[in-house]
Amino acid sequence: MTTDPNVPDAEVGAKLRAGVGLERMRAARRDPKDRLQRDHGHLALIDASFTYLREFVPHVISTLRFEASVEAKPLAAAVDVLRELYARGGRKVPEGAPTEFVPTRWRGYLDQAAKAGNTSGCCRAAADRY
Repeated sequence: MTTDPNVPDAEVGAKLRAGVGLERMRAARRDPKDRLQRDHGHLALIDASFTYLREFVPHVISTLRFEASVEAKPLAAAVDVLRELYARGGRKVPEGAPTEFVPTRWRGYLDQAAKAGNTSGCCRAAADRY
C-alpha cells in the first residue's frame, strides 16, 4: 500500500488513514507501558500462577510421555528438560536448552533474561521490560 514508491508523498497520509485507520495509528503512538504486551499478558499470568503450577506440573510431566511431530520436537525436548529439572530439584536451565519453539513475539523475553544472567526461568522481570 504505502510502500509503493509510485505513491506520491502527499497521498501517503490519506492512504494510511484509509488503509490502517486512525484508531490503529493512534494506538501505535501510545506510550509503550500503555500498549498491550507482546505476549498479550500470558507470561504475567503464568508468573502469577507459578506457585500453583509448581504444585502439580512436576507430577504431570513425570507421569505423561509426550510424542511430537517433527515441528514440535524442540518443544518435546524442552518438556524433557523440565522433567529432569523437576526430578532433581534443579532451577537453572541448562545451557543449550531448546528454545526454537518459542514464538517470535516472546523471543525478547528469553534474550533479556539471558542478558541479565537469569537462568532460573523467572517471568516477572522479563515481562516488566516488555
